[in-house]
Amino acid sequence: MKCNQCEKELKAHQKKYCSRKCEIQGRTLPRTVCGFCKKEFPRRQDKGKVRPYCSQQCYFSARALKYKQATNGKRRCCSCKLLLDPCVFSGLNRKCNACASKEVSIRIKNMKHKVLEFLGGKCVKCGYSRCYGSLHLHHPNPALKNITWGKVRSRSWETIRKWIENEKVEIICANCHGEEHWGINSLPVVTQTF
Repeated sequence: MKCNQCEKELKAHQKKYCSRKCEIQGRTLPRTVCGFCKKEFPRRQDKGKVRPYCSQQCYFSARALKYKQATNGKRRCCSCKLLLDPCVFSGLNRKCNACASKEVSIRIKNMKHKVLEFLGGKCVKCGYSRCYGSLHLHHPNPALKNITWGKVRSRSWETIRKWIENEKVEIICANCHGEEHWGINSLPVVTQTF
């Protein structure tokens, strides 16, 4: 075998280098320039590729600069995939305000649908079940009413189910709900006078 540095023949006890001088020269890494901060650093390889940056901070800074130049200072919404001004995002949210709002309204509609299915899906007074938008959640006993649907609707299903059972919530259509709160059981006859 030969020395990795000077290519002299190695002795029996030597493995890679023939002397300490060759070992120091052989182990000293060549230097390269950082692609971001332009400082020299020892050239190393990561997974077979030469590292272009001296540190992880330079890598992230270069990546952010490249993204900023490619997008002209705009941010990409992860939902609608559009490049938008940063002012339409709330803080570090990855979705624009419009997409986040749509997602919340869809989640609330799905939760109401689940609650209505759990309670039977029709008005307890007249049996109306055509449109879920016209079905309301009603507290027949106002003394048990602690929390409204508006405060409960964004919570977990287990919390909502306990709320339904504890407060004895039932489904009632919009017409019957109005009559219930006005105290009308049947509509009065209206006579026209001219």
